Amino acid sequence: MRTSPRPCGTPPGTGPRWRCPALVDLVLVHELCHLRAPGHGAAFRGLLRRTRPDADERERRFAEQEPQLWRGAVR
Repeated sequence: MRTSPRPCGTPPGTGPRWRCPALVDLVLVHELCHLRAPGHGAAFRGLLRRTRPDADERERRFAEQEPQLWRGAVR
């Protein structure tokens, strides 16, 4: 049986795959930034980066792990 990589080293059988606080924080801050800046333009990006200076790194990690976060590895 092939196993897929788990985000942030979470053990199998831990329920929802939202066990990485850094990525949960990114999603929450992202959505809260939309209250002040709709869309994903310069105002939004600036607000996100002021709020989370490491947002670019977190977004890179999110993009890498997204397939496993939602539905497991897509084959």
